[in-house]
Amino acid sequence: MRDLQRAWTTASVISGLFCVLVAGMLVLNSYQIRATDPRTSPEFLKMKAQLARNPNDEALANELRRADAILRGELSRQLVLASSGGWILLAGFALFVVSLGAAAVYSRGPVEVPDSEESPAQVYRAASASRSAVTAAGGVLAAGLVALAAFSSGDLSRQYVSHARYTPAKTLSEAQAVNIPPAAVGPVLQPPGGLSTPAPGPDKSVGPPSTGPEREPGQSGFTGPFPVLPAPVRSVGAAEATAGGPPGGGAASSRPEPEKREPVKLEIQPLDTNDYSPTDADVIRNWPAFRGPGGLAHAPEGDYPTKWNTQTGENVAWKTEIPLPGWNSPVVWDEYVFVSGADKTARAVYCLNADTGQIAWKQDCPALPGSPALPADLFEDTGYAPSTLAVDGNRVFALFPNGDLFCFDFDGRRLWVVRFGEPDNIYGHASSLITYRSLLLVQYDQGDPRDNLSALYALQGGSGNVVWRAARPVGNTWSTPILTAVDESGLVVTTTSPYVFAYNPMSGSEVWRADVLGGEVAPSAAFADNVVYAVQSGSVLAALRSDGRGDVTKSAVLWRATDGLPDITSPVAAGGMVFLLTTEGLLTCYDAAKGTKLWEHSFEKAFKASPIVAGSKLYLLDSEGTAHIVAVARAFSEMSKGTVSEATHATPAFAGDRIYIRTLTRLICIGEKR
Repeated sequence: MRDLQRAWTTASVISGLFCVLVAGMLVLNSYQIRATDPRTSPEFLKMKAQLARNPNDEALANELRRADAILRGELSRQLVLASSGGWILLAGFALFVVSLGAAAVYSRGPVEVPDSEESPAQVYRAASASRSAVTAAGGVLAAGLVALAAFSSGDLSRQYVSHARYTPAKTLSEAQAVNIPPAAVGPVLQPPGGLSTPAPGPDKSVGPPSTGPEREPGQSGFTGPFPVLPAPVRSVGAAEATAGGPPGGGAASSRPEPEKREPVKLEIQPLDTNDYSPTDADVIRNWPAFRGPGGLAHAPEGDYPTKWNTQTGENVAWKTEIPLPGWNSPVVWDEYVFVSGADKTARAVYCLNADTGQIAWKQDCPALPGSPALPADLFEDTGYAPSTLAVDGNRVFALFPNGDLFCFDFDGRRLWVVRFGEPDNIYGHASSLITYRSLLLVQYDQGDPRDNLSALYALQGGSGNVVWRAARPVGNTWSTPILTAVDESGLVVTTTSPYVFAYNPMSGSEVWRADVLGGEVAPSAAFADNVVYAVQSGSVLAALRSDGRGDVTKSAVLWRATDGLPDITSPVAAGGMVFLLTTEGLLTCYDAAKGTKLWEHSFEKAFKASPIVAGSKLYLLDSEGTAHIVAVARAFSEMSKGTVSEATHATPAFAGDRIYIRTLTRLICIGEKR
């Protein structure tokens, strides 16, 4: 009995010490997450200032971008540690309680067991077994402690600056391989009000006048004089401006940290069942949002080019200069192509004629009353217009990083505007928009999960009224929602950390959630054959059944994988396979049913555009402007290439047998001339 008492006492001491050490490491890890923010690193800020003074220094820009990729990977590891460390601490505490209780029991002296048939040798073996079990438990705890120490070692800030100092720059393509996100901004809180401002008419001077019959509002065509209409302005966002003046683009902001406030309670309006809604067939044959119909990265049926060259003119229908830059992708509806652009002084939405490439109209999008002119500390590589627009066949919607949302009809008349407020987002808001029937869906994740600021909104397309708001217990996210179907059976699926959520798109009610991701989530989900595929670099690729209800963390996961995980580009599922493309150019193919890796191929190029499937072909556009056309097959086969010979970050759009590629300065249409 004394041996057992000593063994359990020793176990309680070991497990107790283990709990103290794990708790200390978790506290240290939490401090490191906060302390290693490059925005607060004097050396990093110095490098930013150097780049601001020498904006053409490609070597320095390359070093910062590559270092940022390492930092985000390390930060993701720290976040995983914070999550797993809690469970390890709980296990250690449980062992501590059990061993302490057992030691107390055996300290009371021998317990007589009547008619016991155990021999002294059996009692000795039992005691030895107990000691061995306690020793094994101590070994497991020690292994956990070693793992925690390995995870939490290192100063990420020093690694970041050290890498930025000593990694040699090679090419411009490598410099474009990684986004350097903007610094954090504070929330802006203003109650919703009944403000209204006059809506200026569209500027059609940027392109030759288009031909065609005049039309009534809502019909097709590009021309026709229309009166200037008042556009209602609504504030539905989460914060109140605390300081004036636009921040500098390259230097750290001197604006004080704003006070955290409760999110605004929005006035929910009933659904307008008489509002315009496109047909499912119209949605499927166009390119209405980021990654196309439903955001699923599948091109409408068509015969798309597989070879082109802008230098020779092969398969190039037109090329049009876009006056303002932007990383958002084109959206297409029939004869209309839309993009937005912005810089430090201006923001605008452009409508182009899909047949000719002429700019039919341009609408300026000035900052709304109460909104900052610019988000704080915005990096040029992220840009002032990162979010892809959405269209529904009658209206076009544009969201900018300061939280201003604009709606125009297809003639460029501003219908309404909504002010969400400058988001509390450490890299700047970049999620794109998507439509469902008559609704516009806006994923507006921000802050920390404890701030209760994040939400998914549904706005009435015709009025801008908020139809529903789904609060989300998550922080910053940069992914875009997808729709599992454009008809009434569809779900809205969003990827965040740590949850993948599915909602009813008409009511906003949560259908299911799965706790499967970690880190800073930027890729959107993929979907095929009733399975959702969610991924994030440094975390996992998880295949989830989409027919669950409630918390499906344990019941819906079909398989997990960890190789080739992207940090920016989104996956795509097709032909019983799932394709992942990393920023560094590694393409990985998984079996969609089993999760086994079928093959991988390195292009040794940088990629920011997400892959798109068109029939049996997979289109991959690298950052130098070359499209690699790969077979959707269980073995790698590159079929052909096309090039625009310009730097590209945006995901291309596919519609009407044509491909629309946005470069740094132009929009290029690939296909036959019309």
